[in-house]
Amino acid sequence: MTRGGELACRGRGRDQRKPLLTQRLDLPRPQENLRAGDTSVLFQTNSLYIKSQQSKPGTYEISTSTSGVSRLRIFPSFIEPREVEWMFEQLHREIPWRQKSNVGPDGPYQEPRLTCWYGEVPYTYSRSTMQANPHWHPLLTMLKDRIGEVTGYNFNSLLCNLYRHDKDSIDWHSDDEPDLGRDPVIASLSFGETRVFQMRKKPPQEEQGDYTYVERIHIPLDRGTLLIMEGATQSDWQHRVPKEYHDRQPRINLTFRTMFPETKAQP
Repeated sequence: MTRGGELACRGRGRDQRKPLLTQRLDLPRPQENLRAGDTSVLFQTNSLYIKSQQSKPGTYEISTSTSGVSRLRIFPSFIEPREVEWMFEQLHREIPWRQKSNVGPDGPYQEPRLTCWYGEVPYTYSRSTMQANPHWHPLLTMLKDRIGEVTGYNFNSLLCNLYRHDKDSIDWHSDDEPDLGRDPVIASLSFGETRVFQMRKKPPQEEQGDYTYVERIHIPLDRGTLLIMEGATQSDWQHRVPKEYHDRQPRINLTFRTMFPETKAQP
């Protein structure tokens, strides 16, 4: 995610804890330079922590496994500052936000955020279905087309998320529902307050679901930033936006995706 930085290295084995070390690591150079003042990224890979003062645009392969290559693409300031404010205000005011009820292991619960679904087919997750909604807001259609022009992806569906304050969140999950097909691509566009987008690699089977020593990535997503998750990212990683412990203003996150309702994911 960055060109380089200082690292603190921790032993990965449970019984082989090593003292903290400091060293250098060079990562792939970004495809273009960023203006000063853009947001920072904390990247952990193989228990190596890297802190940079700037996030860097470009394409980054974050892991490789039998599932394939997991890849991120970052476009800071994808939406120009002169546009991002009025877009946020219009989306905040005109999208028909509602609080979705899900069913978890302990019974029904309300999501700690507001959402809205756009697409020709329903979308089901957490044992609760959002009904089809083909009536796209014109601004959302424009943003979908702009992302398609830049990335080459023609998305047909959108889950909108409104984080009203610091206590709104989304827990660890992967966007791997069958209707998203194999290796789904998710395009995440942010407006409003900066929130930290966290990722963690799924542990190998022998770890029996223990995430203690897995690789992690933390990305503060500033307003106007576009993040693309590609390849095996949904198979091999989870992501979340956690609650925070200081005041946060509202944030809107648009997550574009492609639904294949008649073509289920292959095993």
